[in-house]
Amino acid sequence: MRRQIRVVLDHGARWFGVLRWLEARMQAGLTVLTYHRVLSEKQCEGYPFPSLVMPDSMFAEQVAWLADHAEVLPLSAALDALNRPRSKPLVAITFDDGYWDNFEIVAPILEAKGLRATFFVTSNFVESGELMWFDLAVGAVRKATDDALLSAARAHEIVPPTAREIEENRLRAWIEALKLTPHQRRTAFVEQLAAGDDGAKSGALYRPMRIEQVAALARRGHEIGSHSASHEILPLATDAELEEVLRESREKLQKWIGAPVPGFCYPDGSHDARVVTATGRAGYRYACTTEPPEGLHPRDPLRMGRIDITRTRVTRPGGAFDLVAFRAEVCRLHEAVR
Repeated sequence: MRRQIRVVLDHGARWFGVLRWLEARMQAGLTVLTYHRVLSEKQCEGYPFPSLVMPDSMFAEQVAWLADHAEVLPLSAALDALNRPRSKPLVAITFDDGYWDNFEIVAPILEAKGLRATFFVTSNFVESGELMWFDLAVGAVRKATDDALLSAARAHEIVPPTAREIEENRLRAWIEALKLTPHQRRTAFVEQLAAGDDGAKSGALYRPMRIEQVAALARRGHEIGSHSASHEILPLATDAELEEVLRESREKLQKWIGAPVPGFCYPDGSHDARVVTATGRAGYRYACTTEPPEGLHPRDPLRMGRIDITRTRVTRPGGAFDLVAFRAEVCRLHEAVR
């Protein structure tokens, strides 16, 4: 019902010229879009984090519209262009994490339209080839019984989700609880649940890009930014750990691509004043959050808001892509009525 109402509002806004007015207003500032993964329709089915994946056909339609109606630049170049006149909205496309599809699926779709994006790469993920902690945790939680999960949580001093949270969405409840857990205890929890399961640490769908692919993206004009070393939840880190994470990931990426790494993206969007200060001190020019933008101009380059483009927000109730809904998301109409 909510999506049906949204469709009516979106198309009403298009009919009465509201979308065009909001899109023209975008020319005064910068719009930063967030994506994570682009996969085939079949690979998207049953994906454990539906909000993080977009079907390739839908992404191609979004890119085609942006190529015709916006000036799309990597984020650093977009920040440089903020103060010059332009006839189209200024847009930056960003991808978080560094999965294989960013190179094999996303980049070719963008490049076919002459566009370049910013890819925030988790350096240890790419370097080791091992799955992200949350992808490992998904497999462990899905296979474990409720008793096994609670037993492991007690053993590693992890606050479990409430019964109500588990009833609403068991997988999401446990992943959210683990996000709030220091990484050593979280790692021990997952390893205990996955003990004896030889397939727990494998998974072609969740593999990262390779180092040479990250470097190739940079050579082809895309921007590479840091997404930390191992997707740590930074407010949980000590001062020393925080400094190391920010330095290590940047140094590795710069070595791989042979160029500066100007930007950072807070893993899971988690940040506080201490993390922001440390990020600036580490020499990053800008840093992105997962929060919506505040106004048309970035107020603080180390707390840049972005628009999260998710499948449910750009499709009709039956699941078909709706270009008008995409336009409404990009111009922030949806944000205004949410």
